[in-house]
Amino acid sequence: MSRFGYTIAILVCLTLPMAGRTDIDTERTLYQLMSERMSLMPEVAKYKLLHDLPIEDLAREATVLERTVTRIQTLNPTYTKLFFSLQMNAAKELQDQVSGSPTKQALVTSEVRSLNEDLRPKLTALGDQIIEQLRLAYDLELTPNRTLFDKQFARFKLAPQLTDGLFNSLQLVLTKPPESRRDTLARIQSGKTLRVGVTLDYAPFSYQSKTGEFVGIDIELAKALAADFGYDIAWVKTSWPTLMADAQNDRFDIALSGISITAARQNHMMFSVPYHTGGKTAIGRCEPKAKLTSLAMIDRSEVRVIVNPGGTNEAFIRQILSKASITIHPDNRTIFQELLNEASDVMFTDSIEAHLQAKKHPSLCVLLDQPLTFQQKGILLQPDPELKKLIDDWLLEYIASKDLKSLFERHSVVPN
Repeated sequence: MSRFGYTIAILVCLTLPMAGRTDIDTERTLYQLMSERMSLMPEVAKYKLLHDLPIEDLAREATVLERTVTRIQTLNPTYTKLFFSLQMNAAKELQDQVSGSPTKQALVTSEVRSLNEDLRPKLTALGDQIIEQLRLAYDLELTPNRTLFDKQFARFKLAPQLTDGLFNSLQLVLTKPPESRRDTLARIQSGKTLRVGVTLDYAPFSYQSKTGEFVGIDIELAKALAADFGYDIAWVKTSWPTLMADAQNDRFDIALSGISITAARQNHMMFSVPYHTGGKTAIGRCEPKAKLTSLAMIDRSEVRVIVNPGGTNEAFIRQILSKASITIHPDNRTIFQELLNEASDVMFTDSIEAHLQAKKHPSLCVLLDQPLTFQQKGILLQPDPELKKLIDDWLLEYIASKDLKSLFERHSVVPN
């Protein structure tokens, strides 16, 4: 190799680690700022206890959220608002831990820092620093590291769903919109036909009745959307393993089947604003429930876990289970029968589906007290900003009118 070639090689080797260190330093700084903010919550709780103030102040939270979102023009406002809203929920949970402590009176009699003169100015300054760090991370196209995140926040002992929500919302905030764009809305308006992708295997969102009729929350939601804009519907059958390939191959304009909003999907497609919030939990037969009430009890070699392929359920169990026996069941419509027949012991799925199936089958029980993850459902969209704006505006109005609440109740479930 020539001297010039050696020089280029050395420069490449030096440059790559520097870029890596920039990313990791940015991420660590962000987590340290978030951690520092959380660390002030016991002091906030002490002041509120001493002055008999409530932990929750929804009016103030709404004002702070609105101010925060309007200051971050380059980031997705929906996910930014979610990220800071979940930080507020974490703050309240940490304050509740102090308020519920048996030693809270001793805490109050210790030195109490002023909320307005000391703590709130510090919290505001930290919030501003977090905003700047988010901007930097976004510009660097940072991909958050879950191991590093969990290590930083383990000491706060937050609920698993809240911790997961913070991480997932951070991923979404830092995910740039797809580079490719399609004129999907123009084609829909020209042909007056909306192509809707559905899996038809996920009650209560989309499934088929015994007579073959398409039913479910998302089927009705799609029909309401199409009717309001005067579109016909062309249903397109898809599946969880092929969902994203079908989307990228432009087989449908939108898809609804209880689809979870994830950064991986957001990399290629767009999502509407969310219309449901839930998380993963475990369901199994009620008889051995006492033996399977925690993740540690489930993740044993003798426990048989069943899962449908290709979606977030499978991705989740591959991440959290290392010892349990895992079986892939190809048909989500019959998977719960495997639990009833004692062919499997546990299935992990969204809490809304788990509770619905437990209601349908009295011998099945939701095994965990709280969901393990934070997930929101949205309408999957082709990467067309105009289509997204149209559907977001419609969906927000539909949610505000309480039609969504009625829709969920008709299917024996609650919106959140």
